[in-house]
Amino acid sequence: MKFLCRALLAISLLTFPHSITSSLPDWHGRMKHETHEYYTLKVNTQNVSPLDIATLLGLEYVGDMRELGDYHIFSMPRNVIHPYGSVEKRFAQLKEDHGTGNLKKREFHQFSQVQGQLQQQTLRKRVKRVVPAPPPPAEGGSSAEISQSLTAKSVAESFGFQDPGFPAQWHLFNEQNVGNDLNITDVWRQGIVGENVVVALLDDGLDMYSDDLKANYFAEGSYDFNDHVPEPKPKLFDDYHGTRCAGEIAAVNNTACGIGVAYGAKVAGVRILSGEISDADEALALVYKNQKNHIFSCSWGPPDDGQSMEAPSEIILDAMIKGINEGRGGKGSIYVFATGNGGNSEDNCNFDGYTNSIYTVSIGAADRKNGHPYYSEKCSAQLAVTYSSGASGSDYIYTTDVGKNKCTDRHGGTSAAAPLAAGLFALVLSIRPELHWRDVQHLAVNTAIPIALDDDDWKDTAAGRRFNHKYGYGKLDAYRLIEAAKVYKSVPPQVQLTSDVIHVNQSIPSDSNGLSSTFTVSEDLLRQQAFGKLEHITVKLNAEHQRRGEVIVHLISPNNITSELSPGRKFDDSVEGFRNWTFMTVKHWDEPLIGEWTLRVLDPENPGKTGKFVDWTINFFGSKSEASEEPTSTETPEAPSAQLPTNSSQEVEKITHSSSRVFLLSVVGICGTLGLVVAAFLVHRRYVRNRGLWEAYEFETMGSNGNNQTPRVGIFEQARRYFKPSQDIEDSHDALLGNKQENDINAMSAFVDVEITPTMAEQSGFEIGESSDEEIGESSHQSADAESI
Repeated sequence: MKFLCRALLAISLLTFPHSITSSLPDWHGRMKHETHEYYTLKVNTQNVSPLDIATLLGLEYVGDMRELGDYHIFSMPRNVIHPYGSVEKRFAQLKEDHGTGNLKKREFHQFSQVQGQLQQQTLRKRVKRVVPAPPPPAEGGSSAEISQSLTAKSVAESFGFQDPGFPAQWHLFNEQNVGNDLNITDVWRQGIVGENVVVALLDDGLDMYSDDLKANYFAEGSYDFNDHVPEPKPKLFDDYHGTRCAGEIAAVNNTACGIGVAYGAKVAGVRILSGEISDADEALALVYKNQKNHIFSCSWGPPDDGQSMEAPSEIILDAMIKGINEGRGGKGSIYVFATGNGGNSEDNCNFDGYTNSIYTVSIGAADRKNGHPYYSEKCSAQLAVTYSSGASGSDYIYTTDVGKNKCTDRHGGTSAAAPLAAGLFALVLSIRPELHWRDVQHLAVNTAIPIALDDDDWKDTAAGRRFNHKYGYGKLDAYRLIEAAKVYKSVPPQVQLTSDVIHVNQSIPSDSNGLSSTFTVSEDLLRQQAFGKLEHITVKLNAEHQRRGEVIVHLISPNNITSELSPGRKFDDSVEGFRNWTFMTVKHWDEPLIGEWTLRVLDPENPGKTGKFVDWTINFFGSKSEASEEPTSTETPEAPSAQLPTNSSQEVEKITHSSSRVFLLSVVGICGTLGLVVAAFLVHRRYVRNRGLWEAYEFETMGSNGNNQTPRVGIFEQARRYFKPSQDIEDSHDALLGNKQENDINAMSAFVDVEITPTMAEQSGFEIGESSDEEIGESSHQSADAESI
């Protein structure tokens, strides 16, 4: 019986999807970058083996990336000379020969299954967006102390908060600057605290033993990609960043420190910032357990030095696309990114390909007085702001720190702003878990409140909102966000309108007028694309220049609304220019598209440094036109209780798989296998009984010389013992088992290649003779345990 259960388990595992196994590939944690070079490549393995691709490239095959579809890892030793000179040279030659048809038929077929580019995996360290040192204050520093008046205490008492640090959490309740907070208390009064939502912090670890976090720590969604161990515990002297961010989100109501924005939510730690990691590891981190981790809070990015320009590599971008398409059961993972702390270096978040992605929610900072902090970057891709440390380095965020009962009042930068937004979105998903990733962005745009209205960058948009490159659409307001979410209707599916490459190939004049190029959107074009309302716009630019920091780029809409894509950067001395660099703007959200869109490239500063505007492409992303939807039925709908929930914002041609369906299919497969076993046994029994072949079986089994071979237990015999056939059949058949088991087991060996010798049977507690009821119960119990692993 034990053998039968093991066999059924083995068969079921052959068809059971990878979702029941670890979300990390087998090779993960065993890569040796000091001795080997590693490469990733996307391969269609339905038509070719990755081993053949490895041979074609002169590499060793390491393994697949499991969660990332068709991506595979290849390697070669560092001290070995590549047979074709270099991997890159071999790949380029194959690509060229494939295009010209100069490859052999077999090689042509193999390379036809390669998708995208070969990416060498170099180790890089991502930069935490901790608050930088403040510049000297113009009129001396701020000496304002955090008020601990009776008002703050009364708020704590009304909620039963025992946390001694709550009065210091001005971002939750600001009595010194009334109204300059998240406006969250009335949300909590409704019992909305983020339950059933998990926020994963991609950071430098998380102290899961902290009194403030241990009750809300979600171990299943956590992993250490730096040390390749399950527990992402902080280990380095500066591994406090992730714990502080986690405290902002989910610090519990107790006697330690303060309270989190969504103190009923769970937090997972995904440790990636405590050392160098590869793009492959970063990609895996961005989709890690994304059916249970709902929101990914990312307070990091490229260096904020005013001269770096870096975007996610192909594999990382594909991971983010996979996340928004498949995360949360197809509703999409929510990626929240801090805009960056390079403001004092005149850096701009449009030079960061993480924050200017349409798939992320980019969050900047405002200080306690609603001012724009010196460090917070501005850009047209910034959606909104939340609160963080002050313009002169004062009024930090009070939160949890590493240690059993340790707190800090020195957390700041946009690193502190992004987790607050992630916590607010956790509140939203706790009451509307069916909302999609674009719905969350719409809610942020529609409910953000403009602040610091005396700032001259506030401009009215064509949709009737106000936008500022420093603040986006304003500060996130918890109460407005939740009240809007309660009645929010999901947006239609996403659509895209893309121009052809618009060639310019002209020198950029050194004056204030610059060089302009246009693209016209017609009503017919919108109708053909079924384009409804506008959301994001991206512009891919190719431009040459002897000093990139001098180049200013503006996008001007038909309604004369201007997005500042690049304001110029004083520390950017790069001579590389812009090579297929993508800018993004959300300033034109809901703006009518019809008319002439103008891209203007300027170089007003230094006539000694010249450049050339080569070409550009514009992409409009938005929602599908409701007029293009199928007409709705005029019949009376069924009662709500009889309807299945639907989501109108499912992405175009998206295929999702629910875990319940996977489990059901697996159970059906196991039951079907068991049914076949039973049916085969019944046929076998009837055949033997009715055809009178007992003697023939005995002769065949014993052989002419009477020598017995090592007995095996056949699948039919296992089924016979389990289902207890009638005694007359049982007695007759017992005499015939002998070597007949050798023949019976062949039917099973196609599925499970195991030979049970008497020694093995004795060691495993398996008897070749009749199974007792206790053995049957024990075997069934073991099988059930195995299936639950």
